[in-house]
Amino acid sequence: MIRTQLQLDEDMYEAVRRLAVEQRRSIAACVREALAAYLSEAETAADDLSDIAGKFTPLPSNDVKPHDRDWASAALGDGGRE
Repeated sequence: MIRTQLQLDEDMYEAVRRLAVEQRRSIAACVREALAAYLSEAETAADDLSDIAGKFTPLPSNDVKPHDRDWASAALGDGGRE
């Protein structure tokens, strides 16, 4: 294992300290478990996006419906043009 340091705000430290005491585990073990879960979730989310990347073709600009054009105009603030 590699030793590292991190800084936590007081509320976060107290929450993880209480959890560690309740579970009779070290703070480090709780942090490692939380980080492993976060990294696993992030990896799964990236995989989900790569599964659909490139599978859809955009509609031709003359096939855009008026409500889509209005939404794009509001979202982009430039009349819907990129």
